[in-house]
This record gives sequence, C-alpha cells and structure tokens, in this order.
Amino acid sequence: MVIENRFFITFYGGLYISDVQKEDALSTYRCITKHKHSGETRQSNGARLSVSDPAESIPAILDGFQSREVKAGQLVELPCIASGYPNPAIRWVKDGRPLPADSRWTKRLTGLTISDLRVEDSGTYICEVTNTFGSAEVTGILAVIESLGLLWPSPISPPWQWLSRALLDFMPSAFWLQIPGTEPGVSASELSPQALPDFDGTPRIVSPFSEKVVNPGEQFSLMCAAKGAPPPTITWALDDEPIQRDSSHRTNQYTMSDGTTVSHMNVTSPHIKDGGVYRCAARNSVGSAEYQARINVRGPPSIRAMKNITAVAGRDTFINCRVIGYPYYSIKWYKDSLLLPDNHRQVVFENGTLKLMDVQKGMDEGEYLCSVLIQPQLSISQSVHVTVKVPPLIQPFEFPPASIGQLLYIPCVVSSGDMPIRITWRKDGQVIISGSGITIESKEFMSSLQISSVSLKHNGNYTCIASNDAATVSLPSGSSCRKLEPNNQDGIYGKAGVLNCSVDGYPPPKVMWKHAKGSGNPQQYHPVPLTGRIQILPNSSLLIRHVLEEDIGYYLCQASNGVGTDISKSMFLTVKSEYPTTFLGKWSL
Repeated sequence: MVIENRFFITFYGGLYISDVQKEDALSTYRCITKHKHSGETRQSNGARLSVSDPAESIPAILDGFQSREVKAGQLVELPCIASGYPNPAIRWVKDGRPLPADSRWTKRLTGLTISDLRVEDSGTYICEVTNTFGSAEVTGILAVIESLGLLWPSPISPPWQWLSRALLDFMPSAFWLQIPGTEPGVSASELSPQALPDFDGTPRIVSPFSEKVVNPGEQFSLMCAAKGAPPPTITWALDDEPIQRDSSHRTNQYTMSDGTTVSHMNVTSPHIKDGGVYRCAARNSVGSAEYQARINVRGPPSIRAMKNITAVAGRDTFINCRVIGYPYYSIKWYKDSLLLPDNHRQVVFENGTLKLMDVQKGMDEGEYLCSVLIQPQLSISQSVHVTVKVPPLIQPFEFPPASIGQLLYIPCVVSSGDMPIRITWRKDGQVIISGSGITIESKEFMSSLQISSVSLKHNGNYTCIASNDAATVSLPSGSSCRKLEPNNQDGIYGKAGVLNCSVDGYPPPKVMWKHAKGSGNPQQYHPVPLTGRIQILPNSSLLIRHVLEEDIGYYLCQASNGVGTDISKSMFLTVKSEYPTTFLGKWSL
C-alpha cells in the first residue's frame, strides 16, 4: 500500500485513515511484519473497511496513553487518535501550558512525536480534541530517564583476543560492568555509538556459525555472539534438546567491552549422535533471539526417536524429522501413503521439518511417516502419530437491555470442542459463585447465568470461560442497567436554564443533545451546537447560559453505551420574557 496523505502508520503498527473515502471500502487491508533480527515475515488475515455516510458526532478518543518511560536522547510518539464529524481539531498541553516552540516536537494526526528527548521533557501531557459538537481529552505522563554512565574494569583490550581456541574452556564466565565511582576505567560516553545496544534492548545475533561436516572424533567449536541490553545469556540445544555439559561438551560465556555476549560450544570428541541441528538462543529481560545451523558428523544415517504430537485445531504445528549421520540424500514425508505436501496447508522444509497450518481434526489427525533416502535404492523411516484436540467455540451472546428489578437469563453455549468442557463465569475478572440473587446452572456444553432481580450492583463486564484439554477460550459481554430521569426545569429569558438528563449505566453512556426548532411537531433534530453560551455539563445536562428566543423548540437527550438500544428523552422549551421559562418533557424510546 502506498502511504498517502490520508494514511498514517503509528509507531506501534496501527493504521490510521483520515478523511475516509467510499473507495477505501474496496480494498483489503493486511498487516505484514518483519522480524528485525531473523528477517522472518508474517502476514495477518485480510480485513475490509465498512464506510457509511458521515453522521455528526462529538469527538471520541480511539487511542491514547497513560504513562510512558523513555531514555533520554531517544524518540517517542505519544498517541492521540480521535474520531468525530466534523473532523476534530487537536491541541496539546504540557503541564497546563501550550507546547513550547521547538523543532524537536512534531504534531501528527496520530499523536505527538518528540525527538532527542531531554529530562525536562518529562511532565503531564493532555491531548484535547474539539469539534462544533463537543470535546474530549486524554491525559498521560511522560518520564524521561537519564541513562547511567558505565565503566569497564580496564581500558586494556580483553586478553582473550590473543588466546587460542584450545584455551577457551578457561575463559571467565562473565565480564562485570561497574557503576561510575567504584573503579577507574573508560566511561560509556567515550564509546562509539556502534558499541551501544539497540534502543529497545532486544537481543540480536551478531556473529552466527555455519553448517559444516566433520569426521567422528574431530573436535569442533561453534561460536555465537549476541548483543542486547541488559547483556543476554546464551544457551545451546541440539535437535531441540538442551545440551548437557560433560567431558565432551563444554561451553563458556563472557561479555566483551562493547557489550557483546560471546559463547562457545566446544565438542572435543564428537560421535555420530553429536550431529544435528545446533541452536544458540540469546535471552534477556526484554526478549530473545535464536540462530541454528546443521553440523553433520559422518557415519551411517539414522532418525532420532520421535514423540507423538498433540496439535490444537485452528493453529499451526511443526513435526521435526531429525536425521543424524552423513551423507544422506533427501527427507520426505508421507500420510496415508501420499507424498506431502498434498494441500496448501502443508509445507515441507529442506531440513526435514513438516509444517501443518490451520490444523483440522478430520484431515490432519493420524499417522505421519518420515522417509530418509540414505542410498540410491535404500531408505530408512520412522512414524509419528498426530492427535488433534479441538478447543471450545462459544456462540456469541449479549446482555439485553435491563431495567431495575427485572429477571435476567443469559445462556453461554459451546457449539464445538472436545469433551469434557468446563464452563465458568467471571464478573470484572472475579469468579462468580451462585448466591445473592445470582444462579449459575451448567450442563455438558452450556451454562446459564440468572439474576433474579437486576440492580445497579450488577453492572459490570461479564465473561463466559470455556476450557478443555486443548485450550481455554473466553467471550466477554457488556451489562447495562440504565435509567434516564426526566427533570423539567424553569428558566428566565436572558438568564441561565438547565435541561436535565440524568443517565446511569455500564459501560458509562455517552449523551448527545439535539434540537428541533419551532413549536409544531418536531420534523428533524439537529445536534445542538456547543458554544460558549451552550454546553453539556459533566452530569450530561444541557446548560444554556443565556436563554434566547431562538432556543424555542424540542430538545432530545439521547443516551447510548453500546449495549442494547439507545434511550432518549424529548422536552419542549418555551421562552418567556417576563415569566419563568417552562420546560415540558416527555419520554420517547
């Protein structure tokens, strides 16, 4: 997709479209990610955009932030994305004051970008969005952290640069960093930028090892180097099994002055079983990175024992055929005597790994055969059984509109999934237990939640959770107990008048006021223009600071919280110049 002026990609991967056009609904949108270390790419499912005619509305915050902690000198984006029609204007405030003029600050439709962060940039940021029908805001705190200086124990180059590979077993297991003031040394500020780790600290492999062929008894050594902050720890595995340190397998690890962690895997007297896929994994508190390559030890080929696999329907699974010995010619997979792949969901890699995508119980469950051609007319094989477990699938449900005192019955039905299935309910994250007017009845594949007399204490987020041996799934639903209380008020021409609209509910309802001018039956309501004279109070009532004759007409207070149908109240405002203003109200649903 070509990024035009209307399309913006946020720092965190979101796609924001401004000034939406009807032709935007003709495209299919996909998110494609690429791992910055391994280069692996992944693509999301396609999504379509539904475009409708614009409706006048007050602004709503789609994406904001609460707190952010970033190191000095880095770049940060404080997201503030809003919807509304007409398109809202955006204004940023820091610590109660407008943003200072600074080239480091860039206001975008997706938020505020600050480059080359300084400690004084810390503070409370408010993003205000406003259009002719109202306003909204989001508040967040930015904390800019000054990086600590680091001192290395000695300015002398590490001695292992001159040591031969035979002496690597005697290297120190760690190279310690010192906080300034403990020992003299080289300040981190004197190091070149290339020596510093990546911004986010995620490990990355900077020096991998290559595939090789060795003879039995021929010593070999593999080196894996990685960078990260904090410095990562490196572990080793052979054909997915951790390598146990013994007299033939020795590892050492140290951290160099530029922050690189180096690890060696030394195999002093390899046997055929020491061949296979070696993997080094670098991990720290931020993330991990891996690299693997095959080491072939010459000898008669064989297949390592394979364990039966349990796969989850709808997900991907991998089946490895691990061959030891060398040389061999090829690795092939079969199911029901058919050579794989035989459909678009199967992939066979050169290293002998079979990938099954979007696993299906009826099609993918069964026996798989790995066949290795070791001579032109001779093959060896081994089979593995794949069992597919089907996770529960909950049918969508929603809470109907509820009034105080009503009886409420909500069923949660599991339409598919391997038995036995366990179903539980939670309210606001807490397990619901029968009692205090709430009854839960469960059967094999369904559970019902019953509330004998609805009250405001039952407001909350309710979630049905179903689990079996394959997975645990959940489906949330909103609950609403709403009331809209009419409360007619009097006012005097030229003085303040209030049209009350008291709304309760969960989630908290949004209120919109509309006005139909004239004393006859209302023909068409239009959103009330919010100006300095007219505004919506925090309790959702409409305040008219100075009642004028042009204010005569019907007023509609409409409340919605996304659960059930909207409710509204209409009232007629009569303006009198000598007598108190009269508000006549009536309900409309």
